[in-house]
Amino acid sequence: KKKKLNKKPQQSYNQIDYTGENEWLNFIRTQGEKTTPDFALIPTYALCHQPFNISVQAQVKGTQTNAVTAQVKGTQTNAVTAQGKGTQTNAVTAQGKGTQTNAVTAQVKGTQTNAVTAQVKGTQTNAVTAQGKGTQTNAVTAQVKGTQTNAMTAQVKGTQTNAVTAQVKGTQTNAVTAQGKGTQTNAVTAQVKGTQTNAVRAQVKGTQTNEDTAEVKPMIYEINPNKAKLRSNHLNQNEILKLVEPPAQTIMTFRVMKVQAEELYVVLLL
Repeated sequence: KKKKLNKKPQQSYNQIDYTGENEWLNFIRTQGEKTTPDFALIPTYALCHQPFNISVQAQVKGTQTNAVTAQVKGTQTNAVTAQGKGTQTNAVTAQGKGTQTNAVTAQVKGTQTNAVTAQVKGTQTNAVTAQGKGTQTNAVTAQVKGTQTNAMTAQVKGTQTNAVTAQVKGTQTNAVTAQGKGTQTNAVTAQVKGTQTNAVRAQVKGTQTNEDTAEVKPMIYEINPNKAKLRSNHLNQNEILKLVEPPAQTIMTFRVMKVQAEELYVVLLL
């Protein structure tokens, strides 16, 4: 089928006068359907400087959603891990300012959604969901100073024993999930203004969405108009591309988005 270009962005594109415009536009028209990633930022200097590199960096400073790890001073949704102001070693997730034993998850000073939970200001024994400033035994979930909904997590300012999820102000040992201003041992992931060891992934003051790790994921693109070849790893449309060492003369970039197999849009970003 004949490829169509978005008219309005195309008009802006044609207003630019630089060397190689026709060659690059022709390359996009002829090869874009097969080689252009779903979402990419193409610099103008790529016309005369190839190959060039583009790297994808995980995002920090925001909200974390559906992550294996967690976040403090923010919103935690469907997360497994945690974050805190201390030292965490081999922890999966946890948080609290107390003592946690055999606990799975916990959160403090944040919003927790999709938890199995409940709330109270007393003592709960053998409860499935509970929260309070007392003692919880054999409880599954609990939360304090936050909102917890349909989650298998828990939090309190007391002592929790044999709880699937729990949090407190002290030291956490051998907890599946734990975080706080204390010491955590044998946990799998945890992050905070401290030390992270053997963590699966963690983030503080950032936004992570459906990321396996908070690490930088380099993405390399080889664009050679002469060979009409563009190679890349798979990209998610939500991933942001960042240029690696762009030349000083780079003053603008183009966003190339493959909407459908029959349509290719070239949008100018001023």
